[in-house]
Amino acid sequence: MEYKIIVAGIGPGHPDYILPAVQRAIAQASCLVGGQRALSTLAKSHQKCIPITKDLSALVTSLQVALKHTSPVVLVSGDPGFYSLLAFLRRHFSPQQLCVLPGISSLQFLFAKLALPWQNARFISLHGRQPQQEILRDKRHTLGILTDNFYNVQRITQLLIEAGWPADTTIVIASQLSYPDEKIITCSLQEALSLSPRKNSILVVLT
Repeated sequence: MEYKIIVAGIGPGHPDYILPAVQRAIAQASCLVGGQRALSTLAKSHQKCIPITKDLSALVTSLQVALKHTSPVVLVSGDPGFYSLLAFLRRHFSPQQLCVLPGISSLQFLFAKLALPWQNARFISLHGRQPQQEILRDKRHTLGILTDNFYNVQRITQLLIEAGWPADTTIVIASQLSYPDEKIITCSLQEALSLSPRKNSILVVLT
């Protein structure tokens, strides 16, 4: 039998937004790979768990070993094709060794909450990445932005103002999407500068 690495998108967080195909893959897996929160939420006692840490070379080794006797399921938040571990795995495993199951990205979820079409929006991740100035300066399209602790709401808001966005531009700030403590704030760029920082926020900048 040929085993594959199953890269499964687990959506924005709440189990209600995990696709049935992903739920089946998780239930049938003997080995789950993922962040601590995903493993603690989704893993069963009989399943071997491999936590994802900063040591990604060790992850590659663990997956190579697991592939000899099973199809490990790698849990990634949102959708695997959108700023996830999939790009890294593609550098170390062939497409034939990977089976990708899509999920709902946090930005897709937020656009749905806002009843906002997203086919013409532009997306950027500042989660561990440098700003793409060409996208930040593009005021023709609604922007969807992933943040991190350094490029937080306030820092990104300042970058947008410096890139030429008017201070009264409407921005939507969301955190903990799909969880009971979900919070969505709509305000101007100027108002966002004075908000208290929140972890794991995503932004939508409206044109």
